[in-house]
Amino acid sequence: MKNPLSIDKLLNLGNHELASLITRARQFAKYNAWLKLQLPSPLNEYCAVADIQGISLILSVDKAIWATKLRFSGVSIISQMRKQFPELSQLEQLKVIVLPQKVTQNAPEKSPMHHLSAKNALVIRMLAESITDQKLRAALERLAKHAEK
Repeated sequence: MKNPLSIDKLLNLGNHELASLITRARQFAKYNAWLKLQLPSPLNEYCAVADIQGISLILSVDKAIWATKLRFSGVSIISQMRKQFPELSQLEQLKVIVLPQKVTQNAPEKSPMHHLSAKNALVIRMLAESITDQKLRAALERLAKHAEK
């Protein structure tokens, strides 16, 4: 081979597709590190810069509650990012996407066990006796049977 390039040189060439991908990944890592410092805990653990498309900063979160909290501070985040990173001066809007975490099939998430005390079961049975709707009465009686014994 004539004059082979080292991997480091290959990755840092400006015209190579992989080099541009690595540059973009480094930029996003920088944006994410900054964002985590700006957001309050625990929100900063569940939010990441997903993309920048034209005038839109796209952040991803794993639950809708975090998306709601982010939307309340969207104007502030955009303003601060434009000040911190001059290359993002075109940003005008915040988009938040929810990307739920995948649950592994080997370890399904267990639903929390709810226990019904004997005292509460008695209250439910007494309520069922006063109900005239037969379907509702039967449902309450079934519920009362789930009491701890």
